Amino acid sequence: MNYAIRSITVLLLLLFTLNCDDDDPIQYQLRTQVSPEGAGTISPVSSMYNEGTEVEIKATANPEYVFKNWADDAIGNENPMKVTMTDDMVITAVFEKVQYALNIAVIGEGSVTQEIILAKSSTDYDSGTKVQLTAVPAEEWKFVGWSGDYAGTDNPVQVEMKQAMSLTATFEKVQYALNIDIVGNGTVTQNIVQAKALNDYDSGTTVRLTANPGDNWEFVGWSGDHQGTENPLDLKMDKAISITATFEMTDPVPESVSVWVFGDGTVEQEWIGDPQTGSEEIRLTAHPGEGWYFVSWSGILDNAWGDFLITRNPLEFDVALARTYQDGDRILVAAFFQEGLDNKTYIPDDNFEQALIDLGYDDQLDDQVLTRVVSRIEELDLSDRNIEDLTGLEDFFSLQILNCSENRLKSLVLPQIFLYQLFLQGNELTQLDLSKLGAILSLN
Repeated sequence: MNYAIRSITVLLLLLFTLNCDDDDPIQYQLRTQVSPEGAGTISPVSSMYNEGTEVEIKATANPEYVFKNWADDAIGNENPMKVTMTDDMVITAVFEKVQYALNIAVIGEGSVTQEIILAKSSTDYDSGTKVQLTAVPAEEWKFVGWSGDYAGTDNPVQVEMKQAMSLTATFEKVQYALNIDIVGNGTVTQNIVQAKALNDYDSGTTVRLTANPGDNWEFVGWSGDHQGTENPLDLKMDKAISITATFEMTDPVPESVSVWVFGDGTVEQEWIGDPQTGSEEIRLTAHPGEGWYFVSWSGILDNAWGDFLITRNPLEFDVALARTYQDGDRILVAAFFQEGLDNKTYIPDDNFEQALIDLGYDDQLDDQVLTRVVSRIEELDLSDRNIEDLTGLEDFFSLQILNCSENRLKSLVLPQIFLYQLFLQGNELTQLDLSKLGAILSLN
C-alpha cells in the first residue's frame, strides 16, 4: 500500500515539472553599447529576449559622426541588422568622426606646413580639427596670400575643419627697384638678359644697361651701387640698386650755340636738359673778371628773340625752343660786363634818388648810387614822385620798361638804352628826344 502511494506521488511530481517547463521559456540577455561614448545611439537598448527571438538593431550617428561597423557578438556594417537570440549577447555599434579633405595648392616657389592645433579625436583632419597652416616662401620669393576656401594674408593661419577645404598659397618673386640717374646729356637703355620669372627686375634678373651719350657728349662712368666704366653693364638684381650714369661734353660749347663776351669776363656753359623728355636746356653762367661786374645778356628774353636784355645770372634756356626763333641753326648770346665795381652814378634830383631808395636800389640820399646796381635794373616805376630831372638814367644799361608818369619833367633826352615801353603822361614836357632808342614798342 505504501509502495503504491509513493509511486503515484512521484508520477504526479513528474507531470507537474513537465507542465512548468512548457509555461516558462528560456530567456537570454541582449546588451547594446556605443563606441566611442557620445558618438551616437543604438536601439533597442539592453533587454531580455526569449530564446529564438529575432531582434532588429539600429545604430544612429550623432552630428559630425558616421556609423562604421558592429563589434563584439556581431560583425559587418549592415544597418539596421537582425540577430536571433540563442544566447546572451553583447553588441557594440562603432562610430567614427566625419573626415574632411584639406587640399593645399602652391603658386610660385614655396611650401605650406600643416600643424594640428586642436582635434576632437586622434585622427588628423577629423571634423572640428583646427589646423595651422604656415606659408614658407623659397629663397628670393615672398608670400602674397591665400585664396580658395579662405582668402587673406595672415601667416600663419588657423582653419577649422568643418568641411572639405581647398586653399591655394601664392608666392611671388621678390622684386628690387633699379633707379637710374643721369648726369649730363645721354640716356641709359635697359634690356633683360636673364630672368628667372616673367616680371622685369624680379630677384635673380640680369639687366643689361647701355649708356648712350648725346651729341657732343661722352660716357664717363657709373657711380652709386656700381662703379666702373664698362659699357654695356650687366647687373644681377639681388637687391635694390641705384646707379648713376655720368656723361661729359666733348666740346664745352656746342656748335649750335655761340656766346660772345663784351668786356672782361668768361661764360661757363652747362647742359641741364633731360634727353628722356627731349629737353635741350643749357645753363650759362657769367663770371666777371677782377674789378668788373656782369651787366646783362642780349639775345633771349623768355624764349623770344630780338634786341632784348636779361640780367639774371645764370641764364637757362632750351636750345631747341630758341632755335625756332632764329634764322638757321645757330644761336647767338652776348654777355656784357662793365668795369668798376665801386663806380658811382650821379643822381642830382633828390626825388629821383629817394625813389631808388624806396625801391631798394640805394640806401643813402647823397646824390650817388652804385652803377653796378642800377645798370641791372630792367623795369623802373618812378610815377608820381615830383621828379624834375632824370640825369643818371644813361647808366641804367638794362632798362626796358620805364614809368615816369605824373611827375614835373619839362625836358627829356633819353640815352642809348634798350627801352621798349615808356610811360610819360601827366608831365610838363616841352622837349622829348627818343632818337637814341631802338625799336620802342609802347609809348604813352
